[in-house]
Amino acid sequence: MRARVSSYALLGLLSVPAAALGVGGLLAGSAAAADGECGGKPVTVDLSVEGQVPTEGDDVIFVPAGVSVDALGGDDTICVAGPGMATIAAGQGNDVLYPAYGNRVDAGDGNDTINGDSSVIRAGAGNDLIRGGKQIESTYGGDGDDVYYADGNGGGFRGEAGNDTFHGGAGDDNVFGGDGDDQLFGEGGDDLLSPGPGSDVVRAGLGSDSISVSVAPDHDVVDGGSDDLAKDHISIVSSAGITFDMAAGVTGWGATLAGFESVAATDHADTITGTSGADTIEVGKGDDIVEASGGADVVDAGDGNDTVDAGDGADTIWGEDGDDRIVGGAGDDRINAGYGADVVDGGDGNDAIDDGSGYDVVHGGAGNDNLDASGHGGSIESNSLYGDSGDDTIHASHYGDEGIADGGDGHDVLVGGRYAGAPVDGGAGNDTIEVQGHPAIASGGDGDDTLRTVEAAGTLRGGNGADKLIGDVGYDKLFGDAGADTIVGNGGGDEIRGGSENDSLDAGSGNDKVYGDTGNDIVSAGDGDDYVLGGIGSDRLLGGGGTDRLKGEAGTDRLEGGSGNDTLEGGDSADTLRGDDGNDLLAGNAGNDSLNGGAGADTASYATATGAVSATMTRVTGGGGSDTLAGMQNLTGSSYSDRLAGDGGNNVLLGGGGNDTIFPGHGNDRAEGGSGTDTVSYSNVRNGVRVALNTSAVQSTRAGADRLLTFERLTGTNYADVLRGNGGVNKLIGLGGSDRLEGLSGNDYLYGNSGNDRLIGGYGRDYGDGGTGRDASSSVERRVRIP
Repeated sequence: MRARVSSYALLGLLSVPAAALGVGGLLAGSAAAADGECGGKPVTVDLSVEGQVPTEGDDVIFVPAGVSVDALGGDDTICVAGPGMATIAAGQGNDVLYPAYGNRVDAGDGNDTINGDSSVIRAGAGNDLIRGGKQIESTYGGDGDDVYYADGNGGGFRGEAGNDTFHGGAGDDNVFGGDGDDQLFGEGGDDLLSPGPGSDVVRAGLGSDSISVSVAPDHDVVDGGSDDLAKDHISIVSSAGITFDMAAGVTGWGATLAGFESVAATDHADTITGTSGADTIEVGKGDDIVEASGGADVVDAGDGNDTVDAGDGADTIWGEDGDDRIVGGAGDDRINAGYGADVVDGGDGNDAIDDGSGYDVVHGGAGNDNLDASGHGGSIESNSLYGDSGDDTIHASHYGDEGIADGGDGHDVLVGGRYAGAPVDGGAGNDTIEVQGHPAIASGGDGDDTLRTVEAAGTLRGGNGADKLIGDVGYDKLFGDAGADTIVGNGGGDEIRGGSENDSLDAGSGNDKVYGDTGNDIVSAGDGDDYVLGGIGSDRLLGGGGTDRLKGEAGTDRLEGGSGNDTLEGGDSADTLRGDDGNDLLAGNAGNDSLNGGAGADTASYATATGAVSATMTRVTGGGGSDTLAGMQNLTGSSYSDRLAGDGGNNVLLGGGGNDTIFPGHGNDRAEGGSGTDTVSYSNVRNGVRVALNTSAVQSTRAGADRLLTFERLTGTNYADVLRGNGGVNKLIGLGGSDRLEGLSGNDYLYGNSGNDRLIGGYGRDYGDGGTGRDASSSVERRVRIP
């Protein structure tokens, strides 16, 4: 509640010292005293002459400056020679006094006339006439019907009992009418006028005046004046609410009021209507209704559930306590809703609205508004802030997880609460949003927006438009939606979705999940073990540090693993995959792909191929495409009957499903046939080998230290080989050279081909075909071309 001026406050104002204005010439009566006269009468008592003293009769007294006097009884005339600290006591009787500045005058009972300056005047009982000088500080009329004429420098006047009349001057007068039917005329100056009990007439005159009235049971007539350059104030005291139209004035409830631009109403349910000018309206504790109308108004709604319509103009409004309804109207308004569940509409214009404290609903209206709910302690609040049209700035509440901050149309700036999870919506326009709550929730809406989380984990949605979303520490969810978006995850394990169109996505550190969605996206996974899905479009996916998984999906994609042991998967089109550092797995999938493992022991995988593949370390055909390979050490086949060939390095060759044929090269290889009837073939080796299928340990094959798993068939070289089966049904093929084939147990098939071969069937019903050359066999039940 703003400070209010009451009738009681005026009492203190009466004793405010006036400024010392200096000493002028003597009053006319005092000057006459030099010629032996005072007030046109011969001096009978001259206090400058030793031995002369006042009597109980009608004296004419000359008083030197600074001398106190008690005139005793009688109708005395008293002249003071000049200023000074002195007490002038006239005593009983109808006295005429000419005091000077610094005197304290006690006129006593009787119909007295007091002329000129004085510090304090007490007129006493009787119908007194007081003509103030320029340096009177305080005047007390006492009992009786007194008349007071102030001079230009103002002062304080208290009429006390009786029907008093006060005529102000050009100065700033402080007047309290007291009891009786008083008439107070402020004339010029910025006056404080309080008529007090009785049927009073108050006319403020020129200047910015303030008037305090009590509306019942008195019948006052109060006119603030018609000075267009000043503002008159009235303070109303009543035992019930009032209805006051400041423009039309009012006659009723014990008073006639008019000509005021400022009003302090009662502590009850008031209805106040302002003028078209700049009004100041203050209402109290009741449920008030205020219509300020046009002009740059100031409204203090006070306590209670108030309704305020400020109208046009740049208004200033305080809601104070209570559940208020406030409409700012057209103009650049300043509104503080105060405490309580308030509803505020700023209206047209560039408004500044502080929602105060409580569960408020605030609409900025048209214009570039500033809505602030951030400055209120640790109370839990649920504020709904709507910027509406215009370029607005909104600061949401730091506490409470309900409500919303909605920028509406225009290029808005929104700052979410520090500890609140209430959502923030930028609406249409190019908005800037910063959220700090736990969780922080924000949507940019239409337009090219910038959204940021600060020291919190949050969910940001860019909406339509080319948006920029920036996360912070913690687990953020950043969704670009429609438009060419730029998203930066920074720290924490984030979930990022680019949405439609061509997005730029930077996940930052942390174990992130990134989805490019549709469009030709550029994705940088950053540090951490990230999962990246390019989606529809020709995407570029960069893995960065950590063990990343990159999937291009639809479109002609480019995938780069970066450091770490990454998994790169192309889509249906002609993709380019580069593993970079680390032991990477590259799967081109359908399409004519280019796979480069980079540094490390890298694998080209065709586990998801839709048909059999024929693969070397440089070229792959079949399986839905024709791929070019570089920097590969390992191959993984499909679920079909593949042909996988190593090179001179150390390879891992995995057949998978189907009846695969795997060709180890020169090097320390690991070959695994997988399910199906698989063949390991050394036909590409340029020297004889010694290979056994009955061990899973690493064996020296003369082509390297190889490890062979889950093979049923074995093919040698064109040189002299030693080939040994296992306990299953094996097929051993010697090719050229003088080979030794050992089937071991099982019903085996042994083919020597050219050369002088030795076939040893072992246990089981074996089949042996020596081929050309001088061959020999043992434990072979069925022999072909063997003596």
